[in-house]
Amino acid sequence: MSAYADIARVKTILDAEVEPDLTTFDALNATASAELDAACRVSGFGTEPEPRTLTFCPCRGSGPVVLDPPALTVSAVDDNGTTVAAEDYRLVWPTYDRYWGLVRAGWTYPSGFSGPVAVTGAFADLPPGPVPPEIVEAASVLVAGYLRRDRTPAGEVSGPEGLTFRPSNPWSDERVKRAVARYRLPPLPV
Repeated sequence: MSAYADIARVKTILDAEVEPDLTTFDALNATASAELDAACRVSGFGTEPEPRTLTFCPCRGSGPVVLDPPALTVSAVDDNGTTVAAEDYRLVWPTYDRYWGLVRAGWTYPSGFSGPVAVTGAFADLPPGPVPPEIVEAASVLVAGYLRRDRTPAGEVSGPEGLTFRPSNPWSDERVKRAVARYRLPPLPV
């Protein structure tokens, strides 16, 4: 499981010297990181996409096999237990570096696949490279926000001159919104 928040950054956001304790920080970091993964439609930042096999079901009579998550590369295709030669299939619906569909070569209608299609390759739900700094900041903001909310009695914080306020939702912080908007995988093209 990925964990993105930086404890020093969380302490800075909270303006605290000693908080949070490591057990609480680790638990909230795991939660915030998993929530960011889900919001961005990824399986984890900071991991290289290694080839793996995913199974997709062709839509009978409706065209290409929809690849969701989209494929970055495909090294093997198996149609209902039968290996399909590389020259007998092609990737379709490209966007940037990914492909959203798979058809048999010479496809007209339907896709030409007879059953479950096992596709081996690298898929775009694992963005390559190290964890982006924006994701580290977003996770740190979320953890700090969760800590602040958990530590306040009855959901209120005392401010200057006796004023009280409710801690805001950390998901509404612009840093979190920008990170999710930037790194969210696009939905399936229509």
